[in-house]
Amino acid sequence: MLQLVTIKMNDWSASRTFGGFKICTSRAEPKCDVGDIFPVEYSGMKKYYKVLDIWEVDKNFISKFLWRLEGAESPQEILQILNGIYPDKLILYVHFYNEIDIPEDIILQMVNNHD
Repeated sequence: MLQLVTIKMNDWSASRTFGGFKICTSRAEPKCDVGDIFPVEYSGMKKYYKVLDIWEVDKNFISKFLWRLEGAESPQEILQILNGIYPDKLILYVHFYNEIDIPEDIILQMVNNHD
């Protein structure tokens, strides 16, 4: 079932998502289902994103293969960020997403009519 969900992002993540440099985010557990939609707010603007896939992987895989997709400038940067947020977690869930270029009222109708 299509849902509007919350995936919190700090300014670092939101700015890179808005700029198109970040197309995935790692979390300690799955935050939603594939197909769900979430808003990201940055600098007083809001955009919506659709979750395309969720992978269960370890931090080393993320730092080796997904660091650019996470919006980082290096494998070391993403590993430092992930270790700061999840110091005791080895396995994380990477949520891949893309921007939905549809007006907000249409997105909300899609979510509300999907029940």
